[in-house]
Amino acid sequence: MNGCILSIILRELKKIKSKVPFGGIERVLLRSGWIAFFLFPLLLSGQSADLLVSPGKLSRVHSHLVGINKCVSCHTEKKKADPLKCLSCHKDLAQRINAKRGFHKDKKEDCITCHPEHQGEDFKLIDWNPKEFDHSETGYILTGLHKQITDCNKCHSSLNRVPGKKSKTYLLQSIQCSACHLDAHKGQLGKACDKCHSVEVPFKQIKFNHDKAKFVLKGAHQRVECIKCHKEKQWTGLKFGLCSDCHKDPHQPSFGSKCTACHNENTWKTSVFDHDRTAFPLKGKHRSLLCTKCHGVGDKTRKIPFALCTDCHKKDPHAGQFNKDCSACHVVEGFDRVVYNHDKTRFPLTGKHKNVSCKKCHYSKDNSKVVVYKPLGLNCFECHKDIHIKQFSKGCDVCHSTDGFKSDFLKFNHQKDTEYPLEGKHASISCDKCHKKKSMEFPGGVGEAVLFKPMLKSCHSCHEDFHHGQLGNDCGKCHGLESFKQVKGFDHEKTRFSLKGFHEDVACIKCHPRTFIQLEGKKVETLKFKPLDMACLDCHRGFDHSKTEFPLTGKHMALKCDLCHNKKNPNTVKTRKTTPAAFDCIMCHLSPHPGSQKICSDCHNTKTWKVEPW
Repeated sequence: MNGCILSIILRELKKIKSKVPFGGIERVLLRSGWIAFFLFPLLLSGQSADLLVSPGKLSRVHSHLVGINKCVSCHTEKKKADPLKCLSCHKDLAQRINAKRGFHKDKKEDCITCHPEHQGEDFKLIDWNPKEFDHSETGYILTGLHKQITDCNKCHSSLNRVPGKKSKTYLLQSIQCSACHLDAHKGQLGKACDKCHSVEVPFKQIKFNHDKAKFVLKGAHQRVECIKCHKEKQWTGLKFGLCSDCHKDPHQPSFGSKCTACHNENTWKTSVFDHDRTAFPLKGKHRSLLCTKCHGVGDKTRKIPFALCTDCHKKDPHAGQFNKDCSACHVVEGFDRVVYNHDKTRFPLTGKHKNVSCKKCHYSKDNSKVVVYKPLGLNCFECHKDIHIKQFSKGCDVCHSTDGFKSDFLKFNHQKDTEYPLEGKHASISCDKCHKKKSMEFPGGVGEAVLFKPMLKSCHSCHEDFHHGQLGNDCGKCHGLESFKQVKGFDHEKTRFSLKGFHEDVACIKCHPRTFIQLEGKKVETLKFKPLDMACLDCHRGFDHSKTEFPLTGKHMALKCDLCHNKKNPNTVKTRKTTPAAFDCIMCHLSPHPGSQKICSDCHNTKTWKVEPW
């Protein structure tokens, strides 16, 4: 046998020699001790002998190709390894490449790039880094939660390998969910898991559309957990034709199987039962009541009385004040809304009373919860406080009405009902100008109220005395009620100083100037009316008579003005209208001489009346 091995070795060496430069093999053998080199393998057997010409041991999966005579199974004379020879053994992979499927669909050359051999018996025949592997090249893209799987063996395991493969392979038998995941539905729903589940979220989060099922979920059914209907995870074959298939009939005796006659899918509590078909149609607030308010729980078919309100509303909130049925005042829209006609009572509501809330007049008293409706007093002070503190003895309705308390609604006539008729400016003055709020003792006691009576009638009770006592208290002598500025009632001719002549056109302020007077120890500013001086020079001080048509000389210079300027001498009252001839002596002096002597200055002069002897 050793001879056979030796002959094989020599034959193989000859093949190698043809590829090595001349003399190369011989030199190698001689230098290394060729006898020992060739004799040592005689002691070996199997793959150990092949190592004399092989670059390394084959992997365990290729151990059936060990032997120098089997190298041609993978190698050719021109190439180290022929991909076609690889595919001749790996026929399933060749089929996938031809079908352009999987990771190898475009990889027909250089198998040894990823699958090197002669690396030892335990080598796994794959030289790659899983972290750098692009799974999308396999035709199965990893998405969602599949991306988070770092251990390839989770999916590429012996459980899902291709049939006939004894060793580990990355080729999977199926890419369906059931190939890796246990079917929790036990075949009830088929194999199309993606109809309900998604790799993006955990399995418990489903995307199942119940609208595509035979039983479409509506109303409250949409909020029910799946396990409520699908007990023990039974997904098919459930009965759903009748409500009683899932729901227990709470009505004893039963109302039949047609639950939708009263109920709907939104909620059991909301009844669609047509109560109007009964002897007691539901109206107003009765419509919003729960059935159990009138019909006890589990006893909805029991007949109950309903002819009177008190059949249900046992407690009388009015404590027997009314003997009539509640419907005489109340309506089913609510207890706060009443249809009571107050005009038929002893106190018809008029004016402002129409809009007043019932609670303003009818309220509980003496810490009682019962609202008092009758008996109630009819007088105004029963509800309203006397703001006048008994200044008036008559009833409020003498002046006021229910239309309003303000002055616009007063029935009071100041012209007829008082001793002080309003005239002139007084007729347009608002009440509060004269009737002011004061704190004092009123007929009803000490308090604060608007003073109406007693009222003083003098002008000074309301108006300030602008003359500060100069003219007394009877303002009506000068002033009227139309205006203070128009002093129509005053006649200056009735005073000690007539305004005839020049004084008729003189403004009052010229003689009655503004000045300061002493009043009750205080210095006040006012117009001066009296006492006034009446002498001419009191007003006309410094008047130069020489600039007039009649210069004063002699005795004339000492005369008082009014001796010439007076009513008796009309020609001298207004000197501007006179001429020089108008100033003859006889105009003022009576002539003592009989005859026709007119020129007095021929004998007399202004110094004296006496005439010098002839």
